[in-house]
Amino acid sequence: MTNEERAVINAKIEQLWNTAPAVIGDYNGVEWKKFERARNRLFKKLGPGCRYCGGQTEFFMLRNDLWHKVVGVEPGRRCYGAGYVCLACVADRLFPRQLYDSDFGEEGRNADDADAVRPGLNPMLDWTDPETGHQYEFGFAIAYPNEGAEPVVKIETMTEVYGGPEELWDVVWDQLFEQLYEHIDWVEDYCQAHGLKLFIDGEEQKLGEAAS
Repeated sequence: MTNEERAVINAKIEQLWNTAPAVIGDYNGVEWKKFERARNRLFKKLGPGCRYCGGQTEFFMLRNDLWHKVVGVEPGRRCYGAGYVCLACVADRLFPRQLYDSDFGEEGRNADDADAVRPGLNPMLDWTDPETGHQYEFGFAIAYPNEGAEPVVKIETMTEVYGGPEELWDVVWDQLFEQLYEHIDWVEDYCQAHGLKLFIDGEEQKLGEAAS
């Protein structure tokens, strides 16, 4: 599907959400069932993944008012079932507004909560070493700076190993990071656009060279 075709379908989805009486009416009424049928037809055309780019989506919950802006739904209308959006498209659709750590969670979250679940890739990526048969899962969590905080975006990676050594060989790390970078390459441009530094696993990246 081309970007233009996807944009046309998304425009129809936004129009449906902003005009259907069911979105501000009764879930169980005739209007809701009519709305559901129209919604399902449109999302079937888009296919799985992010509704705007088709890519894999991460696990996160965005503050409700911001989510309305991302999916193009007017305030006061329900956003339930409005599809999935990847973090890259969230950042793009909210630009020039910067993302903050406190944006995540339905009503925002306590930015000082060290145990808060950070947005990240879920399910994790997986890779099997063709030579050893060892299986690896790999993912990440991302933290954005809050207003007034140090202007740094931090990405922490996580790995699970099945049947192999816990210490990752360079060749294994290279394979996993190559997959990961397909999902975080947009963060470089995001950081440059907002004047932010980027750290991956505690190491500052030279923007433009984060894949090296």
